[in-house]
Amino acid sequence: MTSTTSLAIDALELANAHKLTAYDACYVALAAKEAAVLVTADEKLIRKLEGTVHRTHLLSGLADADLI
Repeated sequence: MTSTTSLAIDALELANAHKLTAYDACYVALAAKEAAVLVTADEKLIRKLEGTVHRTHLLSGLADADLI
C-alpha cells in the first residue's frame, strides 16, 4: 500500500508540468513509482500525457493490449 503523502512531491510536479488534477497526478505518480502502465478510461488524461515517459493505456482498448 502506498500513501498519497509519499507521492505528494512527485504528484505536485506532475500536476504543474502537465496541467493535471491532484487526483490524476497521484495515480500517474504511483504508476511511475511502480514502473507500471496506468490504465484509465480518461481520454483527456491520456492526451495530456502523450509524448511523455509515462506509460498509459485506454481502458476501452484493454482487451487488445499487450501490457506485459
